[in-house]
Amino acid sequence: MKDLKDLDSFALSSPTLHSTLIPRAQKTVMACFKELKHSPKEVLSVNENWSTLFLKEQGLSVTLLNDVDKTKKYDTILGLDETLCRYSSESLQKNGIVSLLNYLDKDGLMLVSLRDYRNGNFHRRPLGDTVLNVIDSEDVVTVEVNIHHPQDKQAWNQKMYYIKNGTEFQTLNCGDRRTLYFKQLAKYCSDYGVSKFGFFKDIHWLGTWRRTPEHIAWIKG
Repeated sequence: MKDLKDLDSFALSSPTLHSTLIPRAQKTVMACFKELKHSPKEVLSVNENWSTLFLKEQGLSVTLLNDVDKTKKYDTILGLDETLCRYSSESLQKNGIVSLLNYLDKDGLMLVSLRDYRNGNFHRRPLGDTVLNVIDSEDVVTVEVNIHHPQDKQAWNQKMYYIKNGTEFQTLNCGDRRTLYFKQLAKYCSDYGVSKFGFFKDIHWLGTWRRTPEHIAWIKG
């Protein structure tokens, strides 16, 4: 494994994690859909995750952003696992969000998971989340390591230490990261012409490699 994508693929292929994390993802996304009275049909997701596996198992069409049909609109867009924080600059981040909004169908729903960077200094901590997962009878510990940008306080680079059974150690490159605030996301949506925006008070997303729950913002086309 060399990066977060490889680590995610490893987790998503685990029968042990499948039996525990698919139901958790199901509970989360279905609660979002129920509260907003939304029935997904054509789904676009920035990354592969437990929610996309669950939706595929329900027979829904799920397309990953790398395979997007640029001529289509999607009634459901997922930006979970803080995928909208995976940018090296504010301009690239804004362009990425606007690009996603371009694919959102009229009356469609977009879900985005974010940590509360206004009230938590997650990005300024050298040591991020440390998580233990038991994957197919093996202990897997992951540790986020944040390398701060010397000039930009909103930017950092992230590595992941991967430790299996206390003996196997790897350093994985997770890439550049950037904060995204709720008001910032709302402004990008408003500038694009989408004014229906909010977030769930009691529904959170928790990824495989996170101990800190992420808030879920919603945008309606």
